Amino acid sequence: MMSSLSLLWSERTPRERRMLGLGAAMLLAILCWLVLLAPALQARAQWQKDLPALRADLAQMQAWSQELRSRPVRAVSSTQTINKINLERSLADKGMKAQSLNLNQSSRDTQVQLSFTDTSFSALTEWLQQVQGSMQLVVIDASVTAKERIDRVDAKFSLRKAS
Repeated sequence: MMSSLSLLWSERTPRERRMLGLGAAMLLAILCWLVLLAPALQARAQWQKDLPALRADLAQMQAWSQELRSRPVRAVSSTQTINKINLERSLADKGMKAQSLNLNQSSRDTQVQLSFTDTSFSALTEWLQQVQGSMQLVVIDASVTAKERIDRVDAKFSLRKAS
């Protein structure tokens, strides 16, 4: 292969060799342009076009962050008493009913164990957020199993009164 190329090259006149060399150099330059330089220049132009919008977004987020930092911290609202009636009522407000609800209260601690079968996951998460704010209950253990239908789960939770 190399010998046949060497023979082919030696048969060419100096003018043909210059022309072939110049053609190869131009082909290499075009290939470098298409593979290396053009994509980089296009990406740079796109970034320059997107940069003002990204800077505006950053300024907006910084303003929101500053606004949140300057707001006074809200005092925790008075908490509801943790009892079975209030827990069942708060569940009913979300259209749910616990399969089992156990309340263990001691002088130092309050714990709640709940289990649900085929309940709405979105309603369950909303309820958990609600009781975290209104009753100061936090999740200490959770087990959630998805059902075939969308937004339906079996779940077990252990909640504790936040200290």
